Amino acid sequence: MKRSLIKTLSCLSAAALLISAAVTAAHAAVENENENPSASELPSSFSAADHGWVTPVQQQTGNSCWAFAGLSAFESKLLKNGVADADMSENHLLMWSTTRSNGLGWQRSFGDFGYAMIAPGYLTSWQGGVLVSDIGDYPLSSSVKGDEVPTDMARYGVTGIRYLAKEDPETVKRALYQNGGAAIAFAYNSTFLSSDGRSYYMPPTYNGSYVGHQVELIGWDDNYPAQNFSDQNGNCPDSDGAWLIKNSWGTGSGDQGFLWISYNDKNVLHSRFAPNYSIESVLELDDTVSLLQNEIYGATYEFVYIKENDLTFINRFALDGEYDVLDKVVFETECAGADYTLYLVPDDNGAPTSDTARWTKLSEGTVPYEGYICDDFADVALSGDSISVAVRIDASSISKNASVGVGEWLTSNSNYVFYNESERGQSYLYRNGAVTDVMDYYEQELSDTMGGTLVIKGVVRKSGKPLYGDVNLDGRVDVTDATAVQRYSAGLDGLTAEQLTAADVDGDGAVNVTDATQIQKFAAGLITRFPVEDQ
Repeated sequence: MKRSLIKTLSCLSAAALLISAAVTAAHAAVENENENPSASELPSSFSAADHGWVTPVQQQTGNSCWAFAGLSAFESKLLKNGVADADMSENHLLMWSTTRSNGLGWQRSFGDFGYAMIAPGYLTSWQGGVLVSDIGDYPLSSSVKGDEVPTDMARYGVTGIRYLAKEDPETVKRALYQNGGAAIAFAYNSTFLSSDGRSYYMPPTYNGSYVGHQVELIGWDDNYPAQNFSDQNGNCPDSDGAWLIKNSWGTGSGDQGFLWISYNDKNVLHSRFAPNYSIESVLELDDTVSLLQNEIYGATYEFVYIKENDLTFINRFALDGEYDVLDKVVFETECAGADYTLYLVPDDNGAPTSDTARWTKLSEGTVPYEGYICDDFADVALSGDSISVAVRIDASSISKNASVGVGEWLTSNSNYVFYNESERGQSYLYRNGAVTDVMDYYEQELSDTMGGTLVIKGVVRKSGKPLYGDVNLDGRVDVTDATAVQRYSAGLDGLTAEQLTAADVDGDGAVNVTDATQIQKFAAGLITRFPVEDQ
């Protein structure tokens, strides 16, 4: 039987949104020095459009407000950070998020309803956004499946996304101030438009029909007059103040496509439209940086099934030897304020080892917000065929159960709207001294054979340095490399200059049996780095 905790989504028509519950310095994040003002330092009014951080208003096609809103927030982040060309293709996102050739993924065609978590998954997987200047007028076609859409054209990869809440307006304002915009939602009914169509207010007492609509939030005015919201029924909020949004209904709507929404509106930024979010960090991409990931859809739910404060989540990744440095780790969690620790975990018989003495601590800190968190730590060299990244969440201090995001199936009105593509050997849990495959946990504890994939990713890059220990230059370090050193030491085989550099793992300028022994220890998982890497 399916568990009762699975997230259930319901979509409404028209506006369509979910109702739901160092190679070089070029690889620094695409960031300016962002101010982080306190509540008292925030201005009483602000508009990202006044700073040139907002792309032109567009006319959405069909049920695509969620795509326009998500990409608009991304565009504003890039413009805020000085990127001149930030016009993204909504059509690419709409096509990418259609059902795939194997019948999995989002269960939708390009014109169907969408969900607020689609764009965050798309952007953090680095499969989009794609500049219009690169892809042109990408066609919408019912004959093209989601996996047939090009996924190697993104110039910027999102590494951090902050979830925003109605209950914390000061954080929302700071997010706008720092990032230029946010993708947020409200409940729309034309009855509550002001007579001039420039402002909107749904009173808290209203319990009638509406459609969910996602837009880009770009500013605020604490002194926007309450009387400006008067609608045909005379409804007015009790106090001044409003959010400024960029709509996707063309320049003929609102005030040339912009609209004021009262702070007191019943549903603006409400959790039923979650996630409302801002783009926190972005990385410029080229062929020297890549992403280790086991899913491309992002967090469709939170792994909340184990009721423990302290839990460790692990993703295991295949390595190709080309990207040999782990630069950052990105993970999704709703445990803001919890402590976290990141580890690099070697294999043991084809799975992450449960021997924590062999784990290497990468970083630790406090989860700064709900959403996609990016930890940028000192570079760590990678070698071998695979490696695992562990995220330990200790939520004891916030009296919450530990959790991270997970990609798992979703239903709406008893119909599946998303099928995940999870497999064994990708995601694991560490608890009570043992490592368990997440797919086994789903099947054994939740009677769910579709399971899920944890949202933990690794940002990797090419170091430009030799892969120490890889004497035969096949992209991995194993016992064949130790044998090559032994044969060289015995005068049986020669080594090229490149091979000699890779073989000198103790950094003493000579290649001998001492190096062979070090390589054997590395291949057996007894050590995780060579002495030469610490020189």
